[in-house]
Amino acid sequence: MKKLLSGILSIILICNLFTAVYAQQPTPSEPSNDVADAEIVYLPFKNKVVFGYGSPAFPDGIVLKLKYKDGTEKTEAIIRTESGYYAGEEHIFGGVHLGVVSFGKQTETLYINDESVSVKYDYFVIPPLRSAIYKLLDTFFGFLFPIRIF
Repeated sequence: MKKLLSGILSIILICNLFTAVYAQQPTPSEPSNDVADAEIVYLPFKNKVVFGYGSPAFPDGIVLKLKYKDGTEKTEAIIRTESGYYAGEEHIFGGVHLGVVSFGKQTETLYINDESVSVKYDYFVIPPLRSAIYKLLDTFFGFLFPIRIF
């Protein structure tokens, strides 16, 4: 009887080991479009400073406080799924960036569900060291080289 019971338990344990393989990541349901306002509660460092060219990293990790039309509030972190970025059930997408490279203090806009509700945050773009050296050389010694080689 002990061998039969231990055999059945071992089969159950082996089956339990493989159930996690078939588990699916939960997908968010349809956005509610009931968001009245939103604000940023936490902004990770990767979204505060950009080294080099471009815009901030992906918005995952940013924590938003969502205020709904019925007066309720939720604090949700933005996560990345196969179908995009979501804060709870709300779809998050970023603004459109121009092809112009600029440095210094910049502003990023995140839109919630549609373009009616948005949040903005500032980030700082630090130019690459090589670009800063070229700019410095061009500023002080540019008159010596009328033809630009860089």
